[in-house]
Amino acid sequence: MASFERLRQIWEDRTPGELEQLQKPILNEAPPRPPISTKPSKSSYSSESLPTLSKHRRAPPEPPTSRLAPPIPPKHTKASFSSDNLHQRPTATPSPSPNPYLVERSHTAIPSNSSATLSNNGYSSESDEDEFYVDDSSVAGPQARRAPSILPDVSHANRRAPKLKLYHSVSSKGHFFSAASSNNFVVTGSHHLRIYDASNSNNSDVPFFESPDKDTRITSITFKQSNGSVFWGGTKDGSLFEMDAIDGTCFDWKTYEHSGAIIGIWRLNNHMISLDDAGVLKVWLPVTHSDGSVIPTLKSPTKLFRINSDITFANFLGDKLWLASSTSLSADPNVVKTITLRVYDPIGATYGGQLNLTPNPLIPSSTVQQLAVTSGTVIPSVPDKIYLGHQGGFVSVWNGKDFTFLGALKVSSTQVDALAGVGGYLWAGFHSGRINVLDTNQGSMTDWRVVQTWQAHKEKVLSIQVDTALLETGMLAVITTGADWNVNYWDGMLKTAHVSTELQNRENTFCSFTPVNLLIVSWNTDASKPSDLIDSHKSGFFSKSSNTNNDNSSFLRKALSSTESPDIIVFGFQELIDLEDKKLTAKTMLLPKKKADSALSERISHSYRLWYDHLVMEVERNMPKSSPYVVLHAENLVGLFTCIFVRKENRENLADVAITTVKTGLKGRYGNKGAIISRFVLDDSSFCFINCHLAAGQKHTKQRNQDLVSILEEKVAFANDPVRSELSYVNGGDGSSVFDHETTFLNGDLNYRVDLRREAVLPAITKSNFEYLLNHDQLNKQMETNAQFKLRDFKEPPITYAPTYKYDRKTNVYDTSDKRRTPAWCDRILSRTVHLPRVSNLHYKRYEVNVSDHRPISAAFQVQTKKIDHAKRSNVLLDVENEFGSIFAETINDEKRYYEYK
Repeated sequence: MASFERLRQIWEDRTPGELEQLQKPILNEAPPRPPISTKPSKSSYSSESLPTLSKHRRAPPEPPTSRLAPPIPPKHTKASFSSDNLHQRPTATPSPSPNPYLVERSHTAIPSNSSATLSNNGYSSESDEDEFYVDDSSVAGPQARRAPSILPDVSHANRRAPKLKLYHSVSSKGHFFSAASSNNFVVTGSHHLRIYDASNSNNSDVPFFESPDKDTRITSITFKQSNGSVFWGGTKDGSLFEMDAIDGTCFDWKTYEHSGAIIGIWRLNNHMISLDDAGVLKVWLPVTHSDGSVIPTLKSPTKLFRINSDITFANFLGDKLWLASSTSLSADPNVVKTITLRVYDPIGATYGGQLNLTPNPLIPSSTVQQLAVTSGTVIPSVPDKIYLGHQGGFVSVWNGKDFTFLGALKVSSTQVDALAGVGGYLWAGFHSGRINVLDTNQGSMTDWRVVQTWQAHKEKVLSIQVDTALLETGMLAVITTGADWNVNYWDGMLKTAHVSTELQNRENTFCSFTPVNLLIVSWNTDASKPSDLIDSHKSGFFSKSSNTNNDNSSFLRKALSSTESPDIIVFGFQELIDLEDKKLTAKTMLLPKKKADSALSERISHSYRLWYDHLVMEVERNMPKSSPYVVLHAENLVGLFTCIFVRKENRENLADVAITTVKTGLKGRYGNKGAIISRFVLDDSSFCFINCHLAAGQKHTKQRNQDLVSILEEKVAFANDPVRSELSYVNGGDGSSVFDHETTFLNGDLNYRVDLRREAVLPAITKSNFEYLLNHDQLNKQMETNAQFKLRDFKEPPITYAPTYKYDRKTNVYDTSDKRRTPAWCDRILSRTVHLPRVSNLHYKRYEVNVSDHRPISAAFQVQTKKIDHAKRSNVLLDVENEFGSIFAETINDEKRYYEYK
């Protein structure tokens, strides 16, 4: 078992490599299908002498009334994969007409072994500096390897759940093995079959029909028509039945129709298809009824096929059946099994065509070769691409015509359990219960981004499906089921998110703005104390350069006067305690406060208190007495220290004041790096400030990137802090996440280095050739070449000063120790805003303080804060909703054409 777990970890952590498809499948055109109609006919059914699931039925609910179509976002064009990191493949010519077959997935979850994604965030300590090394991990190309922890960009994702107001969640009375919905009906199957009315606000959780039979386990349910109420069900013993969801009438029951458990039922145009776990596939042919409708029943003729019985995943994607199996390619029992895929065309085979379109099974690339397939889908606007979800959080993409492998991408740190293509986007449900809506139309797979994310279920997501019946009412309704045994309705249009984004773009029409000046001072003190700034001046020791020790004692005075009358002053310090003091660092990281040595605890508290008192004194001494400042925030974390001052007159205008900490390194529990994150709302504008210390070491770019992921994507940073001004946050957020804030500032010892040898850097510094050095700066390179770098949306003012690290203490000489570290701009200040013109930089500079091995820096900004006129905003909101109406209607029509619903 240990060997298996180790191999699984290796495969989960691998990155997209060379295309390893063994052979291309052979495609045969199936003969033409006979013309078929989709008209239903209830007159052909009879319930006489047929078994029923219950003798007790309640009165049927009233059918839902017609509703107007909600808006839909602009439709995306077909995705185009660039050659970056992907192998060349044949070009798929889009079909000019919609998919000729209506496909309804079987609403059955085929169990698969879950696999926890392993990660190791540990890295060496601050003192573990490495020799010169050029990190080219982010460079695009066939050989490029991507860090497995880097996921699609979520920084601009809307975080508000897209609830569908007219329908209500159904909380099942117990667990279920399958579920399906049509119109307002929700059907769940387990040892009981239950039917709910989701349009009933008072009793949506109470089934109006429930079968009393406990001996029959229902494993699969599918509605027979896209807009009908009749559904087929399959059982564990291989039986099939047909019922009406309106009143629970059972039209037919076929006992032991299959020899094994039914694992899938699908509708494909006018055919019904059933599959059991023994690999027996039945195609139910349509028959003509007295009213002229052509539709299959359980008495229809069937065509039987035998396919592979080792099935771990089965679903119709497009008009083909995709099966996944787990196969051992070696006689060695210790070798992990490989995933193989087969594609079948049962309808084509019914009319004389080829059944198995892949005589040689498809084998994914090494990235997902050992990761079981859990789900699959097609995006209606991109019908020629097949998306498969895998354990380990990966999605693989395949050509739907020639079945070639196009690539794989890790989209989550938890397992992908469900996929669905909705409105031009890829919906992905995860083991955590979250759903991400991914925009896959951004060129290469590495450019995928998350447009919306929310916690959809308390437990893992079991299925995601489109309710095709509700398309007639103008709704694109998405129904999800979860292991919390809830069935939830979501707005597939994502109307709220798109309207919110458009309102942000039009804020100038209903907001007034006030300029606010802001000063940020960042410094890695190297465990210096405030007295060191003063004592060095009094001692009069000789510096090795022309500057005098007055730079130390005057540092804070110069910083505070670097910009005129700042409204907000932020001090972000790092290493206020000695991180190389093993006893001190270990105890602060590993021991709870109540167990820590009292003297040691006092020593730590004393260090922070000294700086707090000193900063308060310097602000009082150097800032105008007529406009005093008050401390808004003061927090510390393993050497980090944040202290924020605001003008006293502005304090009453602040809301939602909160502060929190995030540890990184050693899986985020005991690390000696991390961040202090603070926030507040001024007028109607939200601010977030991050003071951080990232992984050290010339070679550790990936660890620094991972630290940023841990800090910036902390989903519950302010989860326990209530907010009073939701309109102050962006992307539908509620202020619980960093990316919910309108303007964010990040400062600290980011530890990104210069990828040049020391011998090349020092002469360039002497000549002030900083542009040359910055071209080799790791932070700049990540921003330019790494599409998924978490600081890519942040902006940094131009650097016009020499590198701030690493100096011999109390000198102006770069490191002369045995390690002779290469000078670098480790200390940085960056900003991020959803409205770039509203933030302008006033200065970005360094100070010649020599009591630390880092030089302090400061940056000043002017930010335009907004005040909302709510009456004007309401009028603009109406205009936006009206404008989106026609776009939403177009998307509804596109969805109808794909599902052949006219």
